[in-house]
Amino acid sequence: DQGLNLLTSALKQYFDRQKHLVSLSLPMNEQQLRTLLYNNHAVISETFSPDGIWEIEAQLNNELYTKMTPFINASPEHDTIAHEADFSAQKT
Repeated sequence: DQGLNLLTSALKQYFDRQKHLVSLSLPMNEQQLRTLLYNNHAVISETFSPDGIWEIEAQLNNELYTKMTPFINASPEHDTIAHEADFSAQKT
């Protein structure tokens, strides 16, 4: 049991470090990407603007981050938050 708990803890720490907190602007014609975000439980919040853009706050793994890169708003404080959390987790 202790070995399984240690393995579970190590895996959780590894996968938690693979997250990026981002702000996305998805056009209405990108419904498939929006669905992908929801299917991966990545959406934190979402609003829909009158000009047909979904403004989405999301926590992305590396694979989703790569797919969503063209739609990530240039806001360095978002992605930095996830990396700071990674750094503090590595210290413990």
